[in-house]
Amino acid sequence: MYRNDGLAEIVRDPSPKTLGYLSQWFTGEGAFGKGLSLLGWPVVKDDRPLLVWDKENGLRIDLLVEEKVMYSKTVFHYVKKDDGFVLAVNLKSLLSPKKILGTFKALWSQSRLLTNYQKTYDETKRLVEEIPTTTPKDKADIENILASIVWPRVVAVDYTGEFLFSALSSNYSKYKKLEILNIIQDRNRDRDWYTQSVLAWSKYKEGKLSKEALAKDYGYAAGDEYEITQPRYYEIVKQPKPVVGELKIEEIQIKNLLDLVAGVQYLRSEAKRRSLIWIAALRESIMF
Repeated sequence: MYRNDGLAEIVRDPSPKTLGYLSQWFTGEGAFGKGLSLLGWPVVKDDRPLLVWDKENGLRIDLLVEEKVMYSKTVFHYVKKDDGFVLAVNLKSLLSPKKILGTFKALWSQSRLLTNYQKTYDETKRLVEEIPTTTPKDKADIENILASIVWPRVVAVDYTGEFLFSALSSNYSKYKKLEILNIIQDRNRDRDWYTQSVLAWSKYKEGKLSKEALAKDYGYAAGDEYEITQPRYYEIVKQPKPVVGELKIEEIQIKNLLDLVAGVQYLRSEAKRRSLIWIAALRESIMF
């Protein structure tokens, strides 16, 4: 059982070095499980990699591993439907008090995100702010902080964003979902660092942005940003590694679910921004 969307899109075609790290980070025991635990999800600590790769199919999520990590303490499991797999209730599990309790914990970890929109935004913002922006030089220290602090928070913020969008749009048509995505994009247009980094690279290639300005504000971005062998923008334009100052996150007043979904999408970009500082540090410790 496999799926090739979501987390499987993190790297288009990972090098052996990158795949090795992904296999360490994205396990129930590793950063993936720790990230879900930050949200209160009843995780099973399994050391098998969630992401698998082969030449024919590319990077995919192993749903058997995901089921073990995320759902073996609940009444849910994956079943075949059409050309894919969906979650369904395992009727046998309804006889297990432990799995009933685990299911309540899992559902509460999600539903609590909808009880106070402002609190959810503020808590998610705090997770992003906990990602350090100053990196050590020692490779082992970088690896440890990526696994124990950086990636768990990126996972938690991303999962929060995915759940909230699903809660907002679950009854919408495909066209209504696209309309909502466009609204969110418009709201975040001037504050979404990742989108701005993509636009900045285009401006640089067109001669509308200097290499100094590109490196200063977007130097840690890359074309395939989580591929460790991929040069960062500052390397490509032969500029010094950017010095990261204080990265302030906007205080946003959240009045409704759409506000929250847009706000958390912005926070996902900020989490990525911080994580790429660490990917660049890891790259530097390995490649040079």
